[in-house]
Amino acid sequence: MLASLLAVVLSRGASAGVAIVVDDDGPADFRTINGALGFARAAVPPGERVTIRVKPGKYREQLLIDRSDTCLVAESEPEFDRDGYLAGYRKPVTVFVRKRLRVGEDVVRITADRVEFRGFLVSGGGRHPQDFLNAGIRVTGHVPGTLGERIVRGALVAECEVMGIGDTPFWFQAAAGRLERCRTVDLSYLDANVTGADFELGELPLVKIVKNVFGSSEANICLIGQAWELGEGPTHGPGGHRAVVDDNLLLDASHEVFGFFRGHNFLMLLRGFHDNSHAGVHGLIEFRFRGNILGGSSGAAIQALAGEEVFPAATGLIKGCFRDNSFLPGFEPELAGEFSMALVEPPGEYAHNHRFIFRDPEGLFSGAVHVDEGPPENGNRITILPSDDDD
Repeated sequence: MLASLLAVVLSRGASAGVAIVVDDDGPADFRTINGALGFARAAVPPGERVTIRVKPGKYREQLLIDRSDTCLVAESEPEFDRDGYLAGYRKPVTVFVRKRLRVGEDVVRITADRVEFRGFLVSGGGRHPQDFLNAGIRVTGHVPGTLGERIVRGALVAECEVMGIGDTPFWFQAAAGRLERCRTVDLSYLDANVTGADFELGELPLVKIVKNVFGSSEANICLIGQAWELGEGPTHGPGGHRAVVDDNLLLDASHEVFGFFRGHNFLMLLRGFHDNSHAGVHGLIEFRFRGNILGGSSGAAIQALAGEEVFPAATGLIKGCFRDNSFLPGFEPELAGEFSMALVEPPGEYAHNHRFIFRDPEGLFSGAVHVDEGPPENGNRITILPSDDDD
């Protein structure tokens, strides 16, 4: 089977593309997804499109997709509810691990351009109190062990469900692409995490988060204005990204986790780092938050923070527009529409020269806004505009 597949590859033109079939029960070109990825990496010329079709089954594998122009499609027959949200699969194709993921480890990691990953159920090794920086599906341009990164372009993660991940089911890090019609209701800390790329790369990556179902214990979507990695620090220079957050179902699943209660935010915006040796960095987040449906079990909010550890020399700009969002019928959040914008963490240490500009033409947050800019001499400014016009 492998010899015949190789013969087909060698006989085709560069634009014909290569199709590979994976079935854990056989017969097929490969019984493992990694086997197919390894073949594509070694035998298919760069620039030629590879489509890997995966038959229903359970695949105990961790995947590294580091070849550009690769499409992995699970033949899982996704099912959708009447509103078009992913509801499950008729014939699941599961990629899973049984072990506990280490810090920074993922089940699926995509590091190449123009990769499509569609229709998979991805399962981690369960949730643990110390889970940190692991992901179910991560699209990243970060190079582990270095301070360098590139922007991964053209990624598409679609019709996938992630469960059993303690930190972040879906993570776009220094990456441009789309997260569409995916789902997680597994009570992870963060559902979708988007981390910015270095400005010096010449562009701000755009991530589109559209028609997903998220239900987490801390934040449904987290946008971070600067890339950083535990133990390695951020890349040099300023960083940030753009995000389109449209037509998602965001569920507040706040509850007691490992003995303590975690608050919830539908959208969290962060500027800052865990490592205070990187003062002086800058960041930008530009986003649109439109047509999303918010609901759940308890009070929730949308929150913007200058950072988890704010540094006096850091500067940042966060710009966003909110339109056509709504709450589920019968859901009355305790913090109805509150927009809490704090520039303090830890208490008493304020950022300098941070600017927040939010356009809220429908008054979603009117009458319930907490603003804390810090001392005037710090130069922070928070503006909520009642129209679509920028200032």
